[in-house]
Amino acid sequence: RRISKPGWGVCGVGKISNDFTIGLFQNGSRVRAAAARDEARAREFADKFAAWGHSVERSYGSYAAMFEDPEVDVAYIGTLQTTHREVALAAIRAGKHVVVEKPAGS
Repeated sequence: RRISKPGWGVCGVGKISNDFTIGLFQNGSRVRAAAARDEARAREFADKFAAWGHSVERSYGSYAAMFEDPEVDVAYIGTLQTTHREVALAAIRAGKHVVVEKPAGS
């Protein structure tokens, strides 16, 4: 039985998310989507990786929209630190596995 690779979704499109996404591509992961508070920034992020020969398949203008994507299995939370808890909990509520860039606070 062949197990497919999980689909990653990247929340936030700043430097830390950029560096994490490079690592995902280096280890052969599938990056299904990127999300930002501004859809144009998420699209720029995806386009930048496309220019390097990698596919970020979709871009979203909200994290909630990305969490509705059934092909996103794991959400990487690379947003501003003050939003980590809120965004991580939203992903968990949507049934996603979560990796947070820094530990979440209370």
